[in-house]
Amino acid sequence: MPSTEAHVGYIPLPPLDRLMGLRDALVALKGPLASEPGLQENLRKRLFDEEFSNRVLGKVCCSIAV
Repeated sequence: MPSTEAHVGYIPLPPLDRLMGLRDALVALKGPLASEPGLQENLRKRLFDEEFSNRVLGKVCCSIAV
């Protein structure tokens, strides 16, 4: 199945494989390796980096006027 954007109403959603990658990274924060020194801090820096989150979640391409 090709990776395309899904649309719910007017809000474009990122492909599910990108969201699953983010989910896997968040699960790693709670896993047994999370007690390794520096792993949590490294993951937090990468997850909350604006460039990385834009690549994973995508940017909002348009605003919704009500």
